[in-house]
Amino acid sequence: MVLFLSSFFSIIPLAFAQQNQEIEIVLQSRLPSYGNDTPLVIDFTLTNRSRSPIRVLSWTTPINGVSGDIFSVARGSQPIQYIGRLAKRGEPTDADFITIEPGQSVTVPVDLSLYYAIYEAGNYAVTYDTEGMGLLIGRPGELIRAQVLSNAATFRLLSGRIPPQRAVPLSAPKFDQCDSSQQDDLGAALAEANIIASNALQILQSTPPAQQPSSQRYMTWFGAHTVGLYAKATGNFSKIADALANKTITFGCHGSECEPIDYAYVYPDQPYNIFVCSKFWSAALKGTDSRSGTLIHEVSHFGIVAATRDFAYGQTSAKALAVVNPPRATSNADSHEYFAENSPELPM
Repeated sequence: MVLFLSSFFSIIPLAFAQQNQEIEIVLQSRLPSYGNDTPLVIDFTLTNRSRSPIRVLSWTTPINGVSGDIFSVARGSQPIQYIGRLAKRGEPTDADFITIEPGQSVTVPVDLSLYYAIYEAGNYAVTYDTEGMGLLIGRPGELIRAQVLSNAATFRLLSGRIPPQRAVPLSAPKFDQCDSSQQDDLGAALAEANIIASNALQILQSTPPAQQPSSQRYMTWFGAHTVGLYAKATGNFSKIADALANKTITFGCHGSECEPIDYAYVYPDQPYNIFVCSKFWSAALKGTDSRSGTLIHEVSHFGIVAATRDFAYGQTSAKALAVVNPPRATSNADSHEYFAENSPELPM
């Protein structure tokens, strides 16, 4: 990875506000076309064209590596699935931010084949996903979604590629490099996750339609009620509860991509493998950002479950997302976790 500029700042809460920022993102394909064994490399360049320094949350860029679905990739009109790492994170720390001075740029290469299911021959276009989490910037005490100018990079894949083979679960829960104490803790977390996911599903299904629009618990985490969005949330929890109760989950206790801020991570196209990280072990079994809630968060990410994304991290951000964008809230992993944890307790 090439990195031309690096400096760190601390920003904690998130406000979903817009601010005019002269920030430019340029994507450039290294080649106009690629063979079936060539890395699909694009260059990502972020330039600060304003007169003031900007502080950028690195998760929302590939500057420190891709760890979320930050690009939109399409073959013609067909969206391409993200297959890279998705993590539950804690609040940002100083090390999660970089600063870019006026007129300065950061450029990094990105091999799209490592993160997106680009397997079929054809013409592809990739853009920075401003409709997802977006580029988050700010100062101590706030984060905002920046308005960004970004182009589309195009390339052609000359011939098809063979998708990597994924392991298929064969039996009951498994553990990879977990000691006996960790296995006990994970077993307890899985049992509790099963309980709270089932309870969340039950209360969504049993709340009378006339009471659904005024449900404090639902509105706090998923926003204004519509019949369609309520049905989506209910359907998501049906799949989450089924996965926790009936599918083989393999826990990895030494994930090679764990960051200090991570609770756990998954790859959405590799059900039902969950890699737990250091913050998981320091979390409580129940309550806010708990071990059991983390499992709900991660299971929801799998494409065959709820295919959630990480539009917002933390209770403050998730509540704000519910207010401004209920459709995204019903596709946000932390929103599902907090609805299930129900901590502090809210009435339905």
